Amino acid sequence: IAKELWGFVSAGLYQQERRTVVAFAPISFLLFVLGCVFGYFLLIPYALYAMVTMMPLDKIAPVLGIAEYLGFVMTLTILLGLVFQLPLVMVFLTKVGIVPSRRYRAWRKHAILATIVLAAVLSPPDLMSMAVFALPMLILYEIGVWCSVWAEA
Repeated sequence: IAKELWGFVSAGLYQQERRTVVAFAPISFLLFVLGCVFGYFLLIPYALYAMVTMMPLDKIAPVLGIAEYLGFVMTLTILLGLVFQLPLVMVFLTKVGIVPSRRYRAWRKHAILATIVLAAVLSPPDLMSMAVFALPMLILYEIGVWCSVWAEA
């Protein structure tokens, strides 16, 4: 699928744009896989544990069918793979000239607040799951800021 997609997209790109895409593609794939691995081995076990432990097991029996489990795991894994693309998107926006790196530094407080609010809304209602969700996003933002500074130089 990737080869066919590249054949379609590359026909409309200039040589410099092709080189940029070829340079970004392996990094993008690596970040996506890293996000999927992080989600599968770290976030999903915490999320499932939190969801099961917040129910009173003497009154409610957790029934998680295979379809629901697979849907939950696949959705969370793919979303985390996409979230791990954040530094690459930030570098791309800096290289294109849309967002300079100094703007990312100015937005740091807003990014921290948005990440914590997003983690509070999307993660299960315990502090550990929220931290496991928010901390990587904050680290990715900082990596994106530093990579954007490097890309401008």
